[in-house]
Amino acid sequence: MKVLLISANTDTISMPTLPLGAAGVAAATRNAGHEVVLLNLMFEADPSASLMHALEHFCPDAIGISVRNIDDQNMAEPRFLLAPVKEVIASCRSLSEAPIVLGGAGYSIFPQSALDYLCADLGIQGEGEVVFPLLLDRIGKAREVSDLPGVHLPGPNVRAVGPDTVRLCHSERSEESRLGSKLVKGQGDQSKIPRSARNDTYRQGADAGVARDTSAESLRPLREPRRREFVENLDELPLPEPGLWVPPGAGQRQLWVPVQSRRGCPLDCTYCSTSLIEGRGTRRRSPAQVAKWVALLRETGCRNFNFVDNTFNLPLDYAKDLCRHLVQAELDLHIWCIIYPKWIDRELVELMRRAGCRRISFGFESGSDPMLRSLGKQFDREEISAVSKMFAEAEIERMGFLLLGSPGESKDSVEESLAFADSLRLEALKITVGLRIYPHTPLAKTALAEGLIRADEDLLVPRFYLRPGLKDWLPERVATYKASRPWVN
Repeated sequence: MKVLLISANTDTISMPTLPLGAAGVAAATRNAGHEVVLLNLMFEADPSASLMHALEHFCPDAIGISVRNIDDQNMAEPRFLLAPVKEVIASCRSLSEAPIVLGGAGYSIFPQSALDYLCADLGIQGEGEVVFPLLLDRIGKAREVSDLPGVHLPGPNVRAVGPDTVRLCHSERSEESRLGSKLVKGQGDQSKIPRSARNDTYRQGADAGVARDTSAESLRPLREPRRREFVENLDELPLPEPGLWVPPGAGQRQLWVPVQSRRGCPLDCTYCSTSLIEGRGTRRRSPAQVAKWVALLRETGCRNFNFVDNTFNLPLDYAKDLCRHLVQAELDLHIWCIIYPKWIDRELVELMRRAGCRRISFGFESGSDPMLRSLGKQFDREEISAVSKMFAEAEIERMGFLLLGSPGESKDSVEESLAFADSLRLEALKITVGLRIYPHTPLAKTALAEGLIRADEDLLVPRFYLRPGLKDWLPERVATYKASRPWVN
């Protein structure tokens, strides 16, 4: 099949991002024998024109869209980032009858509600490198797709997608639904169906005024999505070659190339969505494979590499082994990574420095021990200070993060955190006021118990937690703190 994969993210938030996840799926899809084009809208001067050009000239049989971010996690002025993705899907609908499949980190947190909002045809929650090629095979043969792990369908009317089938949005007018249901079983000729009941019916949705049957019978799924599966040995998944996803001149533009050596996080921070995306178990690539791949990427002229592993230093022995392989490769890198301020020793810090680490993201989140326990952290102030000092002595820049306003927060704990942050003498500090509430987290349960959210909210549209009593005081206090500290954002 001809497959167009689109990285729909055009919002930099903190920096321009290369589509590592979509590139991995593209590599796996190509390895399965399909013809693949990966379009990264982030670096297109005119994203709409580039998308139209790809649709008209490539004429895909299937379209995959990677959804990286749902919103910008900014409580003061939140930006909902799915609206531009919806426009991308509308453009695809206007020029192509190809089925549209969603995936990506953001999508995996909200697999059903994001699919419903965007009115795509299918979605894959979790790792797409294995499932997406299997899905394409089913689409090409017009076979059942709902039994594939992690695959979500937008409603009970969808059972197969292919050249002789029709995709119906949650409900359609009764006559069209009866006509469409015959085609789902492979009967009839799509060319004879009214346009509103053909493959383009998803483009209608609520905004087009389609009458919806909201009875319990019509909304009851015929089959629950099969639970997603995680690949235990990441070496089994292909690593995308540079030409597939790294734009020409990336080295001159000083872009940070993302690298992921591990997936999953066993830690239990009360607000975090990582386990929803990657699972709780830590799965790894072999250090030798990662180093070999980074060396290949280095040949493009890129020097800056951002290790997006949720915690670079865990497990400790693995982190050391990875650094040793990078040191041995003599690649002259600039590395930026995320560390968890516990289970770190001077040997690892020195190995990181020798491997090329120049900057760490240092998410200690609070300077109050009671608040650290409330957030589910497994470290304390003393450990934060010790780890910070080790990196400072190694001349590795530290970008710290404070997360203020969570359950149990008080004016006293905020002041304690701000004073503690000053004591660390960081090169940069980012302060977030209010916590984005993600489903299935302890924070969501707290917000529900306190009446801040409803039990039936899917939380796709961003909702935030800010401890009652701090709403007016905390933003003003943080603004005052930032005003005299130019290194604080």
